[in-house]
Amino acid sequence: MLNIRCGIKGKTTPQSLPCDWPVMRAEAGSKFLQEDLLNSLSQPKQLHIFASPMAFLFFQDALNSLDQGLVKKIPPNEMLACGVGNTTDTLARSLKNPASPLRWSDPALSSPDSRENGLAWTLEQLEKKGLVPRHPLHLWTKSFSSSEKILREVKTSRRWNMWETSVHEIYELKLNNEPFPPEIILALANRTPVCFGVKSAEVLDATVALLLLHTRLTSAQQLPRTVHFSVWEKGALQKAQQLFLHSRLIPWSSFEQHSDLTAES
Repeated sequence: MLNIRCGIKGKTTPQSLPCDWPVMRAEAGSKFLQEDLLNSLSQPKQLHIFASPMAFLFFQDALNSLDQGLVKKIPPNEMLACGVGNTTDTLARSLKNPASPLRWSDPALSSPDSRENGLAWTLEQLEKKGLVPRHPLHLWTKSFSSSEKILREVKTSRRWNMWETSVHEIYELKLNNEPFPPEIILALANRTPVCFGVKSAEVLDATVALLLLHTRLTSAQQLPRTVHFSVWEKGALQKAQQLFLHSRLIPWSSFEQHSDLTAES
C-alpha cells in the first residue's frame, strides 16, 4: 500500500514537519498587525503560548522582520514561552538568544515522557506553577482555531475575569491547489491501495476536498475502495466519522510503521 503523509505547506517549514503532499498552505494572518507583536513584548513577564509549530514559525518570522530601530526600543523584558506539546515546547526554547534584547525562559512543564499534548493540560500545569492567571497570556495561533475556544472556556470556568489574555491569529490556512504528486495520480488511476495519513481535522477536510476535485466526485463515500485514511488527533477521528470514512480507517501506528519501512527500503 502506498502511504502518503498529508500536511501543511509553510514559508519556512522545518524538517520536523515533513509531508509528502501539502494539501494546505499557511499564510500570514490577514488580521495580524506588527503592532500586536510589539505590544506583546512591551511589558515584562508576558506569557507566550504557541498553539502549533506553524504559529511559532510565523511568530519568529515576524520577530526577525521587525525594523531594527523598533527592536532597539523594546525594553530588555523577561518573557516566558512554551507550547502545547513537546514539539512546540522545543521551538519555544529556541527563542533564547544572547543577541536578543528580550530574555526568554521556559516554564519547564515536565519531562518529555510525562508531557501531555493540548492547551487545556498546558494551562493546568501553568496554574500549578502559579504562572496563570498571574501573568498576562498571549496565545499565538491560526484563524478560527479551537485553541481560542479552549482558552475562553478555561477562563470562564475558573472565573478568571480579570486575567489579561490576547489571542493572535498570526496565520491562516487555505486549500493548496498545486498539482498532485504523480504517485497519487498513478495510484488513483490504477486503483492501487493508498492511505492518506493526516493529523488534524482541517488537513483531513482538505485532503478529501482535493481528492473529490481530482476524481470529479461529490462525496467521500464515492471514492474508490482502494482509498484509505489514517488519523491521529481526536478531532480528525471525529471528522472522519462525520464523513463516513470509518470503514476506510487504518490505525495510525500501522501507518507510521509502514511509512518507516517504506522509507528504509
